[in-house]
Amino acid sequence: MTEIRAVNPAIVTANNGATPVASQGPTAIASHAPGFMPQLDALRAFAVLAVLVHHLREEYLLPGGVALGMMGVQLFFVLSGFLITGLLLQGRDAADRDVARPLHVLRQFYTRRALRIFPLYYFVLGTALVVRDPGIADSWPWLVTFTYNFWVASVGGWPDHFAHFWSLCVEEQFYLLWPCVILFAPRHRLAWIAASLVVVAFAYRGIAIFGEFNKVAFYTITLSSLDALGLGSLLAILSHDRALRRWRDRVVSGALVIALTGFALLMVSSIAMPIFVPTLTAMVFMWLVAGAARGYSGAIGRMLETRPLLYIGRISYGIYVYHLFIPDVFGPLLKRAGIELVHKGWPEFAAYSLITIMVAGLSWRFFENPINRLKRNFPLNA
Repeated sequence: MTEIRAVNPAIVTANNGATPVASQGPTAIASHAPGFMPQLDALRAFAVLAVLVHHLREEYLLPGGVALGMMGVQLFFVLSGFLITGLLLQGRDAADRDVARPLHVLRQFYTRRALRIFPLYYFVLGTALVVRDPGIADSWPWLVTFTYNFWVASVGGWPDHFAHFWSLCVEEQFYLLWPCVILFAPRHRLAWIAASLVVVAFAYRGIAIFGEFNKVAFYTITLSSLDALGLGSLLAILSHDRALRRWRDRVVSGALVIALTGFALLMVSSIAMPIFVPTLTAMVFMWLVAGAARGYSGAIGRMLETRPLLYIGRISYGIYVYHLFIPDVFGPLLKRAGIELVHKGWPEFAAYSLITIMVAGLSWRFFENPINRLKRNFPLNA
């Protein structure tokens, strides 16, 4: 998952000299300035907790047959598209003002991306190779090259320990090309390009259904996730561009109406729901991210800004990467200590989730964050 703090991301004006504004409730448009948007960290926390429940407790299926864990991944994708596209747009602003060259922005972006994603990712892969983890024996070339999603699609299954890495590969593949689109495509075409990604994802899933692709290939091929990434990116573009900002609320509200109407229709029809549900779900998440970026007020706002949620959101990349390893690493230790837990029961889920959060917290403090701080040396807008 993309791990980028909700700082100076997408809701910005063309005037980068503006000062940050605080969250002022869901109707207060934070478009006057870049700023820290803590509630997005809370959404990231909910996303990773959904994945934990899916893998460590039970594979809950929501209406439409969508797994809770898959919804968590979709929320990550919408957040990722929103945050990273916002940063890239700041880089483009700098390039347009001749503060920085587009190729310089690209170099800075990829360097920052590598500093955040690669150290933990390759540390886990290297450790698995050293201890000869069976889950990496046949798939390591695909994991190392961030093409693992194609491998799991080809085998039609989910290998132990690394099953969730497919989504990391999807993001890296998307961000291999998307920065070039944001930096070099005509500005007035960016919103349309982002919206077209939804059509591409929808079309791919249609082909996958009628072509009888296996279920893993249906979800893990990058094209299938372009709607979530595209809707997040579209929200960033509409929030950033002064000329398009008047359309933002209309698009977000329209997406929510379409999603709710679509879900209602699917409930009473026999249409192939897997084609539609991911896009409709991503539309709901687009609306949710837009509200959290502005800042919900009242009880919801206070809940989304509680310290535990913000902390889990901050370390969510580590939680996501480590969580499938925790049962096999710590399960034997708990048994030696005389602690017997029912498999997939709530006590086991609570124990493994707590251990995962502790491991991820240590990883963040002593390994990831010191490296992450190096990104200060590679600003996109200078």
